[in-house]
Parts: sequence; C-alpha cells; structure tokens
Amino acid sequence: MASPSGSGRGRASESKSQTSTPTPAPAQALQAIFPPPAAVHRHFTPSNLRKFKVLCEYHHARPELDRWARLEPAERLVQQREVLRRNAENDEAVTRVLEEEEEQGGRSRAQEEDEEIDLLAQLDPPRLDWIEQDGHYWCWGQFVQ
Repeated sequence: MASPSGSGRGRASESKSQTSTPTPAPAQALQAIFPPPAAVHRHFTPSNLRKFKVLCEYHHARPELDRWARLEPAERLVQQREVLRRNAENDEAVTRVLEEEEEQGGRSRAQEEDEEIDLLAQLDPPRLDWIEQDGHYWCWGQFVQ
C-alpha cells in the first residue's frame, strides 16, 4: 500500500505530527474570587428580624436586664421564647398577619422552630466600643503591624 509517490511515510508522519500537538484543556468552571457569605446570613429572615426587633424593644425598655448576657445559652433561649410568647399574646392581630406572611414566604413554622437560635447573639451587630485598638490587624490571613 505504498503511495504512487512513494511517500507512504509522509502521511503517517503528518498524522503523527497532528496528534502530537497539544490539545487545549477543557474549559474549567469559573470560580468566584470572593469567598461565600458567612453561614449566619441564612438567619436574617423577615420572621427572625421581626422577632429580633421585639427582643430589642423589650431590652431597651428594661435596661436593668443586663444579666441577659450572663445567662447560659439554653437559658437565653428559654427567656427569648417567653418574651416572644408574651408579645404574641399581647398583639394577636399582628401575629395573624405575620403567620400569613410566613405561609406566603414558603417557609413553614416547623422549619422556623427547628432552627431556633439566640437572636440577640446572632443578629445584633458587633459592639465597636468593645474592640481594643492595638495598632495591628489581620489582612488575608497575614498579621500586619
């Protein structure tokens, strides 16, 4: 099966050179350059924000309740439940409206109750007056002076 020109090897070398050229790598999925949001962001639901507002109003009206921060986490949840229950009893009309909004939002009450968290600890912004300035900071995992 030699070619009439006698260059049977030429075709083999041509196909060999074509196969030896590097093929481009398959396109890889684009990765985000920013990190994903913190896990706490899923707690900022409309329902939790309303509950947080109720708790803040309760505590601002009673500044002598500074002992809240010294309670154990389980005790804080019990106190939080009690404050929210009392508020719901006092304002049943608002409670009905909130329940309707939750139904429209797609999240069931069972899911909300399963994810009971300490709202004041999780949703309250950090206290900037508690931060001690020492002239150092961390940037991208590196200590900078």
